[in-house]
Amino acid sequence: MGQDMESALKKRAWLDAILLCFFGIAIWFSGYRFDLFEELTAFVKRHEHWELDEIILAVLTAGTLGFIYAIRRMSDLRSETKRRRSAEHEARWHAERDSLTGLFNRRYLEHYFDTVPANRVLSVMMVDLNHFKKINDLRGHHVGDRILCAVADRVRSVRSDAVAIRYGGDEFVVLLPNALSDEAGIVATDILDALEKPISIDDEEYRVGASIGVATMPQHTTDANQLIHLADLAMYQVKGRPGGSFEVFHPWFLSDVEQAANAEQQLRDAIRNETIQPYYQPLVELENGRVAGCEALARWFREDGTQVPPAIFIPLAEKIGMIDELFENLLRRACLDAKGWDERVTLSFNLSAQQLNNVSLPYRVASILGETGFKPGRLELEITESTFVQNAEIALDTIAQLKALGVRIALDDFGTGYSSLSQLAKLKIDRVKIDRSFVMQCMADERSMSVVQAIVQLSRTLQLATTAEGIEGSDQYLELQKAGCDIGQGYLFSKALSSLDFQVWLDNFTEPKRGEGTLAATG
Repeated sequence: MGQDMESALKKRAWLDAILLCFFGIAIWFSGYRFDLFEELTAFVKRHEHWELDEIILAVLTAGTLGFIYAIRRMSDLRSETKRRRSAEHEARWHAERDSLTGLFNRRYLEHYFDTVPANRVLSVMMVDLNHFKKINDLRGHHVGDRILCAVADRVRSVRSDAVAIRYGGDEFVVLLPNALSDEAGIVATDILDALEKPISIDDEEYRVGASIGVATMPQHTTDANQLIHLADLAMYQVKGRPGGSFEVFHPWFLSDVEQAANAEQQLRDAIRNETIQPYYQPLVELENGRVAGCEALARWFREDGTQVPPAIFIPLAEKIGMIDELFENLLRRACLDAKGWDERVTLSFNLSAQQLNNVSLPYRVASILGETGFKPGRLELEITESTFVQNAEIALDTIAQLKALGVRIALDDFGTGYSSLSQLAKLKIDRVKIDRSFVMQCMADERSMSVVQAIVQLSRTLQLATTAEGIEGSDQYLELQKAGCDIGQGYLFSKALSSLDFQVWLDNFTEPKRGEGTLAATG
């Protein structure tokens, strides 16, 4: 808008100058043609008593002074206009620059895309740092900011005609005018090489690396504003790969996005319609073969009968922010189902890391227990090692509140994570679950059996109960029984069953006579 006004003022100035010149020439010509000066002189002499010469002199003097005044005011106006133009330019510069790195920012990018013609050849690279968040969390923002500045310097120095932009957080955008995807791929490789080199800060070296997505106009789209979206899709194709890498956009990435969106909507519908149901796998005391309880496992069967594995829909529920609603639905239904069983049958339920880090979890559990009338002492919540390793303080506080309710806590998949003995003691858990990988190998691998025995002995020392997962044969059952493991779980006893089938299984279950060491069970 400022440039348009300046142009209009220049046009008006030229028009005024032309008009004044025209009128000046017309007056001069008229004076010359009709001897107006001589007529004026004669008129003054005839009326000398009017003192017209003094009046004319005063008018000429006033005109001269007015002319000088106008020139000075015009000079002041030009100075003020120049100052305002400079201030506007500086404000625009700051508005389109990132204050930390000095690169252009998202506002500049939006303005740039709005002015790019549809036939322009342009490549866009979305650069996302791989390990920045971890470094920023561990070392603080003062180190993180310096790393971002170092990354910005490396990105903008890779190619002179490239436009580097800080898109936000640890994301950068690089614009390559007149570059097709092949050329952009070469530049992407140069950026990856530059970012692979360590960044030295306060005598420490940090490596970040990056994932890069590339999209090109008009090869992939004629809409400049869509380039970022396409480059972002390409970037996410390589985000999970080890090390730094780049990917050029392909049309099938859009179909992947559509499939992901459909999967998310199907999951939302399944959660709200309570299509995902709790199934129950028995837990059996190894010493006497009695039923100790069951573990509730989420099962999702579509209308066509196909099953969606929990390994797919549980992470997806976390991603779309519906894991809490899914957890509450399943826990409520499981508590209602288990309430009608023998009171000796406990209910075990899995917690994800995201749920354990939710400060409202104890209140949600207490609300469901109160609503269903299920006794807290019959409920056992399972957590994994990685959960409390990453967020030990939050996990400890949440576990303390859950235990205050009377709920028991089990540590799932023990031996596969990174927990230390000190953390195991701090957690105040009630049970350790031995990972199925050790159980499956214990008959063929003496070391695996030794690990199982060590876990059992450690648990006994800490006064913790033990559960072995994945028992499929009677030989495994006997070895685990001999090792002193308390509870067994696996296909030897039963697969996960619906509420109705589990009730039938309970009714038909036969406890073995003491000393037999095997089970008689149906299902």
